[in-house]
Amino acid sequence: MHVGVAVSREGRKETLTTLGQMEKIESIKQNTLLWVDRLCRWGMGAFFLAAAGPKLFDVAGFAKVIGAYAILPEPLLVPLAVILPVVEIGLAVGLLRNHFPAKLGVALLLLLFIAVLSYAIWVGLDIDCGCFGPEDPESQAFHGLKTSLVRDIAMLLLLAFSFRYHRILTANQSG
Repeated sequence: MHVGVAVSREGRKETLTTLGQMEKIESIKQNTLLWVDRLCRWGMGAFFLAAAGPKLFDVAGFAKVIGAYAILPEPLLVPLAVILPVVEIGLAVGLLRNHFPAKLGVALLLLLFIAVLSYAIWVGLDIDCGCFGPEDPESQAFHGLKTSLVRDIAMLLLLAFSFRYHRILTANQSG
């Protein structure tokens, strides 16, 4: 019989009577992490899909929202208003399918969004973030860019968890 030692949440040492119990605990831990990773990726994927749809159905309106940031020249607004939602859909599908390059793409996109929102807050713009296209319901509910910034930072943290989980999973499979 194999005997192991585990530390309880209260800090007490407890003896596990079999190695099987330790393996069962490890299995539960791995399964929990797997589902947390899936929920993070699926939630972000659903968010990006929901955000892309309204933008594609009103490209001209979304181009005006992008123009309100006063970062890009006029000729780039419509092409970006088309390209951005298409990229969001592609990345969302990649997240749902757990493609590592999609995670990298989402991380870069979130960093870009965070930079743009931070700039807009810094210069004092009072505009719709454009996250869900023109007539963004979020802008009507919260009236500001700070909520969008906090949300994007939170999504970046969820993505960081997914990167970490992917790294642990890869290390366990190769070792």
